Amino acid sequence: MNFFCEIIIKEQYHLFEKKFPDISEINKINGDSFLYFLINEINNQYELNYKMKIMKLNNFLSNNFIPNKNKYEVLNKFCSAQKHFNSLRYFLHLIKLKKAKISTFETDLCLTPLDAFKDNNKIKIYEKENNMFYIFRLSDLNNIINNNLCNSPNFFEMPLPIKNPLTNVSFSINNLYNIYFKMKSESFNMCNLFHLYFLSNFNLKEFKIKNMCVIRDEAIKHYVDNLTSILKINIINDLLYDYKYSINNIKINDNFPSYALLKAFSHLIIDYYIANYSLNPLLRNKSKEKILVFLKKFNRLNPLFGRKIIVIKKKNHFQTISSKYKYDGKNYYYFVENFITQIHKRIIVRKYNKYNKYNKYNKYNKYNKYNKYNKYNKYNKYKNQIKRFNYKKTNNKQNIIVNNNSELNNSNLHP
Repeated sequence: MNFFCEIIIKEQYHLFEKKFPDISEINKINGDSFLYFLINEINNQYELNYKMKIMKLNNFLSNNFIPNKNKYEVLNKFCSAQKHFNSLRYFLHLIKLKKAKISTFETDLCLTPLDAFKDNNKIKIYEKENNMFYIFRLSDLNNIINNNLCNSPNFFEMPLPIKNPLTNVSFSINNLYNIYFKMKSESFNMCNLFHLYFLSNFNLKEFKIKNMCVIRDEAIKHYVDNLTSILKINIINDLLYDYKYSINNIKINDNFPSYALLKAFSHLIIDYYIANYSLNPLLRNKSKEKILVFLKKFNRLNPLFGRKIIVIKKKNHFQTISSKYKYDGKNYYYFVENFITQIHKRIIVRKYNKYNKYNKYNKYNKYNKYNKYNKYNKYNKYKNQIKRFNYKKTNNKQNIIVNNNSELNNSNLHP
């Protein structure tokens, strides 16, 4: 007989026999067969827990063949026994807490001593399986929780239960509540999935069903953040192949430096994966549009990006052939802010360079306004416009510089 059934019998009928009475003897004990019917249902369960007891009680109270008077009496006896049962369990829990030991593991998961952190950044968790206290850093638990809840092999959602990293034992529900409210009270920036897990009452199946789209998106972000440089280069090549009709002018050579590709297109990897694997249709369309807009502007501003240029030099009647790539900062960077302004600057510089050959006559204009070279004064407006752009203060503090070769220096621009 389980302990809960013994409490009901010994409290109400003062029975101290260890043997459970048979069904034939139930009517002989004060004629209360309804209570013993409920006790027999509870005692026959192989694994008894609180939910199972409540389910058996609800089945008993929903029986239309039992009078309401007997239902009320049985309910009172059940509640009284449950109250004593909870008190004994709490007393046993206090005894275990007093005898529990503290773990000897005195560092966080990065092997930094826990004494170096404040108390509001740490939490003490009791594990009843080992009867031991464990001290963890909140940031370590947050990373473990995020990794387990967004677990998605091949982008199929399979969230895992949150476990103790030191013992590989799953945290109990009361420990999960303690972790959640500790993070809330300390204004800790917890992961979004843990909050959704809390709203699902820490039920893993319910959490997966209700938040499948969010889990997929978080899994994509987690996957992209942990990519290596080699995988990123392969993904960028796939991206450029899928959107090759948007970049007709750009031809990437096979020997083109990989770091230049990473600097130019690595920020598009997250949008590329969201556009292909996200379950949110609005987010997919937004990511595709973002990729297309960027590639079209990039193609317009950098038509020679990634091409191999063969240079032939003659020296002492001998020809030497060398090759170089268009990948330096002046060529492949994409202008994020003030895109229209940058285009306008390039047009002005191109017009100025076109009529730069007449600048040698400008020194005579200030002496004689009727100079025969006065017809070239109309081209000086381009020079004035460039000066105005040079000294104009913008939000991103970008300047136009025209060197001796009349080339545009864009090294201060970023993708």
